[in-house]
Amino acid sequence: MSVATYSAPNSTTQDSSSYKGNIDGGMSVLHQTAGMFAPHSSSPAAMTITIDAGSLMNPTGIIETQAAQVSGTITAPVLHSRIDLGVIDVTTGVLPRRP
Repeated sequence: MSVATYSAPNSTTQDSSSYKGNIDGGMSVLHQTAGMFAPHSSSPAAMTITIDAGSLMNPTGIIETQAAQVSGTITAPVLHSRIDLGVIDVTTGVLPRRP
């Protein structure tokens, strides 16, 4: 999705075409922040998670950009349920390969 210039949609003052365009534009701007490092199941399913691409500013003020990443294989529990977490490094944006 390409990024647009944000213009708030207003159904009371804009014609339907402008209103719809501003909704789409606003979503493209929102996606730039909300979509960074978004976790989801890998496809096809392979007991891994995919972390979408993202950017962050490291402590020295440099912007770090990471491509999409895939976790290591997550082993299914045998006896007890559990929660597996994917945590990216706050300074590099890297997802460790260990599950």
